[in-house]
Amino acid sequence: MSQTIENLISGYLKDFNLSSNELKIIISKLKPITVKKGDYFLNEGKICNQIGILYDGLLHAYYKDFNSEVQVSRFFFFPINVLVTSFDSFTHRAPSNESIQALEDSFLLTISHDDLDILYKNISSMNYIGRYFAELSYLQAMERVHNLQALNASQRIEKLYSEFPKLFNRISKKHLSSYLGINRNSITNFLKSKILMK
Repeated sequence: MSQTIENLISGYLKDFNLSSNELKIIISKLKPITVKKGDYFLNEGKICNQIGILYDGLLHAYYKDFNSEVQVSRFFFFPINVLVTSFDSFTHRAPSNESIQALEDSFLLTISHDDLDILYKNISSMNYIGRYFAELSYLQAMERVHNLQALNASQRIEKLYSEFPKLFNRISKKHLSSYLGINRNSITNFLKSKILMK
């Protein structure tokens, strides 16, 4: 495994007081994969058997509503939402109600459900690490719900743009509008106003 990947994992776990041997054991369970643009990390109806740690690229999770329209629930991009998985499916060993697809060529380190269980049993700190990242994922989900319920369309666009302006060059207006729960024209008009303000 390259030094770059070792540094990446060491950086993620630097606050958890792991010994060098524990860190080596964790890294030994990680497998690098590439998900090409348009390919799937997870298909709806399949059980999610792995968690991916994204270190380059862009993916999105989506489900289809009662009209078979694609509804984007979240994006995965470095350094935000780097844990790529369907937590419900992974945890409960149940078929996923969402798909996870690469919007760009994406590179991840993956760990299987079985290997993660082995780490939980053999490295006591892993139980705290797992809880920490689960709580972080929950907080991110709650923030998204809050944004959808408490902010109007303009505020939702402005918030996402102020935090991650480069995403607007990487993600289609169709996917952005689905994620934000707004009309596609709202994004077009917003971006036009940004150009006029320059």
